[in-house]
Amino acid sequence: MSTEDLAPYRALRQRIAFVMLAHASYPQITGDGLPASLSSHWIKEILRQQIGYRGLVITDDLEMGGILAVATIDEAAVGTLSAGADMFLVCHKEELVRQAYEAALREAERSRDFARTVARAAARVLSYKARYPILRRFPASSSSNALTKNIDKPPSPALMSSGSAGFSVRAITK
Repeated sequence: MSTEDLAPYRALRQRIAFVMLAHASYPQITGDGLPASLSSHWIKEILRQQIGYRGLVITDDLEMGGILAVATIDEAAVGTLSAGADMFLVCHKEELVRQAYEAALREAERSRDFARTVARAAARVLSYKARYPILRRFPASSSSNALTKNIDKPPSPALMSSGSAGFSVRAITK
């Protein structure tokens, strides 16, 4: 990937509050078949480090074929947060919303590192919600208290149901 390829993204990085990751795979760049939404190479190395993007990173719907071809909903939910996404979307089937939530919750209870990753993502999401009035219309669910029993920070909206976490994906500029 060349500097020219990244130039438009660098130019816009300060003006975009969040980006949505596609489930597209670029094995010629990453050397593996992981979709960008599961790839720490894309999220941490390219988006965060090379481009310098500091806004929110959200996945496209985890129920899509591009992601489910390589991971279960459980693996996708945990994998995308581990790779550096702040939130994931599960948009259609309520049972998959619950399944993704429960997978992320189990992993946060099992792994302190993952729990800290989720806490940092939650802090970024809550910070953006505080900055942008349109996002304040979508409060965190009161059922989120279960997530905080073993970690010091509030739960990630990425772990909430799609109704409270999946706030409208609009072009919200800074």
